[in-house]
Amino acid sequence: MPGRESMTLLIQQRQVRVPSGRLTQVCFNSLHPYTIYITDCIGSHFTLIRDDINPIILAIYVVVAVMLVISGVSESTCGFLLKGFSLVAELCLSQTEALTDQSRRLLRGIGTDSRHVIRSLKLTPDARSYVCCPKCFACYPQTSDDSYLDKCIYKKTPSSKECGRKLHKVQKIKQTEHSVPMRRFIYHEFKEWLGEILCRPGMEDMLDHDVSPNKDGTMQDIWDALGLHDLVGADGKPFMC
Repeated sequence: MPGRESMTLLIQQRQVRVPSGRLTQVCFNSLHPYTIYITDCIGSHFTLIRDDINPIILAIYVVVAVMLVISGVSESTCGFLLKGFSLVAELCLSQTEALTDQSRRLLRGIGTDSRHVIRSLKLTPDARSYVCCPKCFACYPQTSDDSYLDKCIYKKTPSSKECGRKLHKVQKIKQTEHSVPMRRFIYHEFKEWLGEILCRPGMEDMLDHDVSPNKDGTMQDIWDALGLHDLVGADGKPFMC
């Protein structure tokens, strides 16, 4: 994983060393500057979860998260695991006479909701939900179960008729009827996605990798294309250097 104090960005193949937590403006070209807030991109990914959660609870959460996300265990089963682990931890502490009222309250706060585990471990991506029309694909923000219209009101032109396609349907879950979107579109926030990419192990080495064409003319990927290295920017300098 890249160092905590700095992150290497390679824009236009020009290396820029950016200390974490500072505002940096990086230009893809002189006409379209793009401002990157490094803290917004990668700051949350360097936050140590173990600083906020008791080690015993953290161990329980990690096991349950692996079972839920990787092994595909149901949420109800994960709720049973949470309850079981909390009881085991309470028994272990009672045997060592380390079980205090504070520890007991802490363990009981684990609960049985696996969604709380995912949120505590910060595994939930920063995404926006939109209700998508199944006919014209117009999107409407979904902030709650009833935050969107019943029918699509999109018009191709100001004088056209509204689409009018129904945006929700009734779904029965455990003998209870629920109104759910006909189709949803999930948008992953770009800064969040960029932060996850930059913090992956080995990413800094890839950014530092020399992209000059192979001297023997062999083309292994797009960076070996001669056309890319012949391009010049608005300043008259090579776009790739």
